Amino acid sequence: MAENNYREYHPVDLDNKQVDDLLVTCSDHRFQRAFEAVAQNRDLERADKIVFPAPAQNIANGVLIPAIEKLQGLHAFSTISVYDHLYCGGTDYEGASAEEEMILIHQRKQVAAINAIHEVMPEMTVITYVVGVEEIVSATDSRILSYV
Repeated sequence: MAENNYREYHPVDLDNKQVDDLLVTCSDHRFQRAFEAVAQNRDLERADKIVFPAPAQNIANGVLIPAIEKLQGLHAFSTISVYDHLYCGGTDYEGASAEEEMILIHQRKQVAAINAIHEVMPEMTVITYVVGVEEIVSATDSRILSYV
């Protein structure tokens, strides 16, 4: 057996396939800790992850739908959480520069992402977040479609 150079390694339980949530986050390293903090506050024990630039935009345009469908078939989650952030280089801000305008653009893209997911998974709960530099600036839950 090869020498184990890992500091900590937990054996994988191959029978534990069901997850609580699918987390779809932007790949920007600067915001990863913020995304993780939001997820931890939701008390998720098990989650699959997709990490891709401008996630809501790329769900809405169909790019990420096949990956979401594949993971749903494998792990049967009931909620998808989509994490976008302000100042995202992958998001088309349509010329907006003020944070308030960026938030509105993200919200529109997130509603479009919810609609795209519901086209293929009508019963799926989708929760979206826009993370700012210091706090969550917007959240949407498809069950109530209201903004915080």
